[in-house]
Amino acid sequence: MVDSGALETLLLEAISEKEEDRAIVERSISYIDEIHPIASKYLSKNRLKLKACLGVTWAIQYPEKLFSFIDEQIRSVKWEESKVLERCFEQLKSI
Repeated sequence: MVDSGALETLLLEAISEKEEDRAIVERSISYIDEIHPIASKYLSKNRLKLKACLGVTWAIQYPEKLFSFIDEQIRSVKWEESKVLERCFEQLKSI
């Protein structure tokens, strides 16, 4: 699958120079290949699959740094409009 996306390919190849990191890259690629059929909405093009491979690799190598992005995502959600949370908190109110 690593055949398009010059920057991502270069980065994955550079990461793979260390044996222990090569295993992470290879398994990240396998994971994205495996999940692609269910995630095709998000990984509709090969270049997006490649970006996902790099993202999974970095998430494993630097899990704490990933949370700064996740924090931004959490803060951008309009939680007060969430039907799921409304139902959840309704149950808590009854307790």
